Amino acid sequence: MTAAGAEILLVGILLGFFVSQVVQYFVTARSRTAAFPEAAYAQLEEAVEQALARRLAAGAVVAAAPVAAAPAAKTAADTETTTKPEAKEAAPAAAAAPAEAPAVAEGESVPMTVTVGGQTHNLQVRPGENMLDAALDRNVDLDYSCKEGSCDTCMVKILKGMEFLNDITPQERDMLDEDQLKEGYRLSCMVVVKGPGPIEFVQEER
Repeated sequence: MTAAGAEILLVGILLGFFVSQVVQYFVTARSRTAAFPEAAYAQLEEAVEQALARRLAAGAVVAAAPVAAAPAAKTAADTETTTKPEAKEAAPAAAAAPAEAPAVAEGESVPMTVTVGGQTHNLQVRPGENMLDAALDRNVDLDYSCKEGSCDTCMVKILKGMEFLNDITPQERDMLDEDQLKEGYRLSCMVVVKGPGPIEFVQEER
């Protein structure tokens, strides 16, 4: 490119920038107030158009404002907005864990067989019931005294279904020795029925 051509290009760029600033200023001013005369605005607009036409005819290039980059940035932002909700929705699904199934379905009872005084009783108890209270409520006369695990009057021997009962309590360990615990003896006032059963125990005569 020759020196003259470079000069024309530079003048065109500067002129285009200057004219765009002037037009923007007067457009803004016109929108705010009607002080700028309509005829003067029209003359200025015509003069700008003629000047630009002459520069284009002479081979000058007027630079355009860099507005094409904005849509691309917006597109990237839109893409990010579109993908984020999907990721957020997928997270709870991955974190969700299946709930543990209850040992006994709601409304079902646990079969419990009690032998005391030479008589056998077949009972249906609810999960979560205390073993001694469940038997007494169903007219089975188990021996007991304190109901607090402070004595061994209510001691019974579990014949079947130890895994369907709560773990051995500290009170039971205080009142019963290790041999008795290994043989299946429990304090019925400290035992909770968990289910699903069946459970079988006996209270021996003492």
